[in-house]
Amino acid sequence: MPETYPRPRIPLLPLLSWRMLFARQTGSCGSTVLDAGRAIDTTSGRAAIAVALKYAGVRAGDKVLVPAFHCQSMIEPIKAMSAVPVYFRIHADTSVDLDDMRARMDNATRAVIVPHYFGFPQNTPVIRQFCDTFGLALIEDCAHAFFGVCHRYPMGWYGDYAIASAKKFFPVYDGGFLISSRHPLDTADFESVGWMFNVKAALNVLEYAGGYGRLKVVNAVLALPMRLQKYLWKKAKSISLSSTLTTVGPKISSGYKYLDTQWINKRMSGFSRGLLAMTSKTWVVRRRRENYNKLVAALSDLPKGRPLFPHLPNEVTPYMFPFLVDEPDRVFPRLKRLGVPIYRWEDIEATTCDISRSYAQRLLQLPCHQDLRAKELDWMIECLKSTLTGPEAAS
Repeated sequence: MPETYPRPRIPLLPLLSWRMLFARQTGSCGSTVLDAGRAIDTTSGRAAIAVALKYAGVRAGDKVLVPAFHCQSMIEPIKAMSAVPVYFRIHADTSVDLDDMRARMDNATRAVIVPHYFGFPQNTPVIRQFCDTFGLALIEDCAHAFFGVCHRYPMGWYGDYAIASAKKFFPVYDGGFLISSRHPLDTADFESVGWMFNVKAALNVLEYAGGYGRLKVVNAVLALPMRLQKYLWKKAKSISLSSTLTTVGPKISSGYKYLDTQWINKRMSGFSRGLLAMTSKTWVVRRRRENYNKLVAALSDLPKGRPLFPHLPNEVTPYMFPFLVDEPDRVFPRLKRLGVPIYRWEDIEATTCDISRSYAQRLLQLPCHQDLRAKELDWMIECLKSTLTGPEAAS
């Protein structure tokens, strides 16, 4: 039976705070994926992938090339379309292996999904040329790369379609985007999520912030509405009426093992759109880069562990801090027991790619988001150091 770990002591994802609310937009944040072309907002990055596959003409039985190293949120939309994921290898720097991709193609292959892991861009001009040569639709997965440029263009510009995830960079409950610089996007079939989901989104954002010591006064005032919201949501899920669930939210509104097809063509909540609009993008970029570089400086010289990307290019705004460890069976559970907010993609296709199989165990993802307090970041660093250099590490 899998071990049950305690709740992380510090937040894994961005949360609502007074610092975020009062951070000012000063100067330019550079390019974002929304600058790449026309955009539609969706409830999640998963939903955006499903819509991208639909626009790309992927039908039941068609094949979609995806990297063997992946989050399940990339795979579920393919299965929801009754298409077939075909896995290809990556290199140690997470760049895609085009030769292996070519070897796995056949007449049923219609599209390829290429992620910019952790915000670091792939060589998309070369991938674009590859897709043009073989008649494939290119879907750029920019879930990790809301900000940044690739070869002078915004992230997502080279793809037929690109997708983004708001929750990974902003303190929102829901939200994804479908973007295209090359094709029209029809919004006729998209619907509002309704007022009940907006209330749920607002209360969940506030509850998450309060759970980590932010917005204490606001959460104290809203304690009763939050308890009522939990009760109503529990009741709604216990009633097997699709209309009720459709009103309140997806059958599973978090996690990566399921995609509610009823929610593919729904828009991001108005509450989340408002938070995204008011968040200082320059502050997000600056803070993430500062935190990432602080982690590099503190963790680069440790035994049995090292940053996957020890250099942060000027055009990159990181999603997470990827850290490779040599003894994952010891390090990962110890850090989880300490309450360090780490995770890894264990549920991958393990037979295709040796690097992917290794990274599924060894590559830990650490937060570097804008709302980590200095003492939280310092505590996480000390946990890493003590785990990798303590007596157990020497044994």
